[in-house]
Amino acid sequence: ADSGCEVHFFIDYEFKSRILGALMGTMFDRAFRMFAEAFEKRANQIYGARTA
Repeated sequence: ADSGCEVHFFIDYEFKSRILGALMGTMFDRAFRMFAEAFEKRANQIYGARTA
């Protein structure tokens, strides 16, 4: 039996200003991608890399 777990993370955001959304959207996407990668890296350090 597999003793691991699976984590699903979803974030959705919207700016009231379309202009601000266009300017900031890419930056926010990049920041959240960095957070997710850091989470995965730390999980791999603690629990080991995922095996297929």
